[in-house]
Formats: sequence, C-alpha cells, structure tokens
Amino acid sequence: MPNLSGGCLCGDVRYSVSNDPVVTSICHCQQCQKQTGSAFVEVVAVNEGDFTVQGNLQSFTYAGDSRRKKHSKSCPRCSTTVFIEAEGFPGRVLIMGGTLDDPSWLRPTVALFCEAAQPWIASEHEMTEFLRMPT
Repeated sequence: MPNLSGGCLCGDVRYSVSNDPVVTSICHCQQCQKQTGSAFVEVVAVNEGDFTVQGNLQSFTYAGDSRRKKHSKSCPRCSTTVFIEAEGFPGRVLIMGGTLDDPSWLRPTVALFCEAAQPWIASEHEMTEFLRMPT
C-alpha cells in the first residue's frame, strides 16, 4: 500500500488513510482548474471510513461542472484545499494529490472532463478518458 498521509501547506491540517485508494484520477473541469490554479488536479479517491483528518477545516460548497454539489475542505490558515466531498462520489473522500507527503507513487488511471482539458496537455499514461463526468 502506498503512503497515504499528507496535509496542508502550513501543517495545521493532517490526514491519513488506512486502506488502498478506490481510484486515482485527474480532473480537467473548470472548477478544478480554478480551485488549484493549474490545468488539472490529481485526485486520490478513498473510502470515507478509511480516512482520518486532524485539524480545523473550513468548507466551501459549490456546484461542480456536473451540477452536483461539491464540498471543498481547506485549511483556514493557509487556504490549501486538502480534500473534497462530492455528491457524485458518495461515501468517498477525494484527496488532492498535491497534498500527499509522498505523491511519487501516484499513477492516475482515469481522466475526467477531458473536453475542458487545456489544448497543450498531453497524456503520457494510459487512462480511461471521459469527456464529462460518467453517470
């Protein structure tokens, strides 16, 4: 099992996961681009019951590109988005890949919202690609 621990930039929020991820993916949706300030986000989906978080969090709720609610959980001190809880993934926690202590093992297997991908993005991995969120 990979090292599934991590946290925010300032260290006030820490998390750990006691089991393997359900799926690893990248998301190209416009909300993820805006939220991360990047072209996409790496996501590690884990079962909610396997996820433990320490520290205070603030929550921001918005409608994702799929029109379903997403609850972004971030550190109130440094503003790092640590994870998301999304209606489209019930019972799962979507960890932002960049918050992992060791992201070197991360190999996404699924790419979401590929229709919103920046034109200069080239995939070097074999992934299942979806133009939008699969239903």
